[in-house]
Amino acid sequence: MLLLDVLKTIASWFSPGFMLGLVLVPSVINQRKSAVSTIAWVLALLAIPYLGVLIYLTIGDSRFKRRLRRRRRAKDALGPRLAEFEGAGACGPEELAGLPELSRSLCQLTQAAGSFAMTRHNRVRILDGGQEKFPALMKAIEEARAHIHLEYYIFEADETGAHIRDLLTERARQGVQVRVLWDAVGSYSVATGFFDGLEAVGGKAASFLPLRLTRRRFEVNFRNHRKIAVIDGRVGFCGGMNIGDEYRGWNCTPWRDVHLEVEGPSVRHLQETFAEDWFFATGEELINEAYFPAVRRPGDELVQILISGPDQDRSSIHEVLFAAIAQARERVLVMTPYFVPDESLLMALSTTARRGVDVRLLLPSHSDQTLALFAGRSFYEGLLEAGVRIFEHSGGILHGKVMSVDRHFAIVGTANMDERSFFLNFEVNALLYSTAQASRIEALVREDMDRGQEITLAAFKRRPYRVRLAENACRLLSPLL
Repeated sequence: MLLLDVLKTIASWFSPGFMLGLVLVPSVINQRKSAVSTIAWVLALLAIPYLGVLIYLTIGDSRFKRRLRRRRRAKDALGPRLAEFEGAGACGPEELAGLPELSRSLCQLTQAAGSFAMTRHNRVRILDGGQEKFPALMKAIEEARAHIHLEYYIFEADETGAHIRDLLTERARQGVQVRVLWDAVGSYSVATGFFDGLEAVGGKAASFLPLRLTRRRFEVNFRNHRKIAVIDGRVGFCGGMNIGDEYRGWNCTPWRDVHLEVEGPSVRHLQETFAEDWFFATGEELINEAYFPAVRRPGDELVQILISGPDQDRSSIHEVLFAAIAQARERVLVMTPYFVPDESLLMALSTTARRGVDVRLLLPSHSDQTLALFAGRSFYEGLLEAGVRIFEHSGGILHGKVMSVDRHFAIVGTANMDERSFFLNFEVNALLYSTAQASRIEALVREDMDRGQEITLAAFKRRPYRVRLAENACRLLSPLL
């Protein structure tokens, strides 16, 4: 019997499913992912015949090279013309010299990573939840005179989505140029024909990386996770909220999120980001003065727009988060809905807490992504032992992506604290170099922490064995999430 079992095992190694997985192993290795991620994918391919291959081809294979080259050609084509608009309002050495050491270091790191320069003379309004974001966005759309550009990961075909679509259609009918870009995976509910009325009156709508099996274009990775709105090149919006009823709290579950309304030179960088994404998706070039009007100076805020994506050589958002946490001297407050950090960020959080810095995380108590929730909790024990304080948000879905450091620096944007946001998605964050704004972000996070539940090490260790097992099993999948 033993010999028979051995022969069966050897035979299984040469099964079609196993051989197909084996053929894909070199592809996994050549992607040069982290060692943990590579091993996880190899095990999935070999241990789960057919299913492992299907999952890998759907979400694991970085088959973006051809489109990546097209994306870079698009950036290269627009680059020289964008350069003439980019420098307006950029901060000089005197503004950098007057910043706190942390802010100056992060600004220099961000520019070295190839992102936009920090700009002065901005006005920033922090929008606390959908009850503030949607009225502000709709008011800006209603007051538009020249153009409206919207770019969203999720544009739901629900009451809110239909209302904004109809509002855009009316503005297009009145002669305003309207362009809407949505992600093909995130906005899967946008059925064919949803924007027909808008297009019939001259508006334009397009999807980012559409899924087309007939053309071998089925890419679940490399999604456009950005949320950008630019009105007349003068008012911009960015942050965590998509377009849909749930972000307004119109369903049974309250939705906790944060967004920004920006006026001033940094709007040009949001416009430039939209122009690059639109050109990549449609081939239409938007580089002229009509979309980049003369810079106004509505305020005195220092803002830097930070973008990242698989078309960049460096993961700039990941680098900035790591550096900000590692250089903190007083406190770090983080709000994130999907917490699946890599080893470098775990080390930064732990060592910063051990240095005596007040490090606090606000994470969800329940989530629309159960695997990510359980994987995130598998990191709790080590962080708590290092002195990190962890709070779980209660009373709804946590979706905000913000961080405040030492009350000098804050981030509001689209990037979650997970490997998908750092290395696979197209993201955009706004960096705020203002004590007033950083303090406001800190106050928002503290209020939510006060309403949430703090997780203590002693209580967390008492969780049932089956829960620990589930968390650690999901942690094995963290490089795939």
